[in-house]
Amino acid sequence: MPLFRSGDEQFRRALDLVHRGEFEKAGPRFAEASERLRKEGLIGEANLAAVYARLVELRPGAVSPPRVRELAQTLRQMGPLVVSSGAREIPGAQLAAELELTAASLEYEAAARSGRSSPDARAQSLQYLTAGFRQLGDVVLFLPEFFGQGSTPAASRVPYYAALSEEALGESQQSHDPLGAAEHFQAAQSWWQQVGDTPRAAACAARVGHLALRAKCWFCGREGSGHGIQFVSLPVGPEATSLVSPNASPLPSIDGTGRSLFACKACCTSISALADRVAQQRVAELDQKIQQQLRQLAAGLRPLTGT
Repeated sequence: MPLFRSGDEQFRRALDLVHRGEFEKAGPRFAEASERLRKEGLIGEANLAAVYARLVELRPGAVSPPRVRELAQTLRQMGPLVVSSGAREIPGAQLAAELELTAASLEYEAAARSGRSSPDARAQSLQYLTAGFRQLGDVVLFLPEFFGQGSTPAASRVPYYAALSEEALGESQQSHDPLGAAEHFQAAQSWWQQVGDTPRAAACAARVGHLALRAKCWFCGREGSGHGIQFVSLPVGPEATSLVSPNASPLPSIDGTGRSLFACKACCTSISALADRVAQQRVAELDQKIQQQLRQLAAGLRPLTGT
């Protein structure tokens, strides 16, 4: 037995650790193999071992977008290179493209969790991811297979990111173009059905129903689209019966139950402001009456009766 193993033997032993799922142990072995292979003058093999040493650091739950992008850039600078996941071999350029998409997806998820990204920004990121995974097509993604998570075709990610993209586009348009937003949510519904996510498909269908609804304001006659966007529903009391939309408009001014009126946002805001003023005036009157009663009680007089 030689006292020092060759770089090639070190490399094979590190690969064996990867196949056993011992990625943390494999990293130092790959680094040692790279150093020994370089001393032996095998520069190409040394570069490959260095790539593996950095790949095992990208295991799920321990990966950061900058490290992923750094390795992608390194792979593009190395030129022709073939990497094996154990089940198949892929060119280094293809792995670089996958790593760039992986970094972009991690960055999107972090921004989405923070709640600070705008719908337009999310849509832009998601469109990039959708196009990128679509371009990779049916090739099996390297990282999931490398880390023992099964074989995942790149194209299988397309419906998921496309659905999120259409939702983000719908959110960005709903305030100024409810009908256009409804089209995006309808597309998102179709994508979620492809994914097999029935609850999210149903949620998109409900949003389409709200956004595509058109109505005419009961008060001013202004027409609008998007329930909760350009108009709202105002309930009426039980004493109001047999409500009929005014002016025989083709657009409804009451809902299907006949117990709510449709009001544009302008009229609704005015009505709410008027109701607030009336409420404030009533509170002030009651407060004045209560203060008067308290003063009379303090003076030892009989309190006023009635309110």
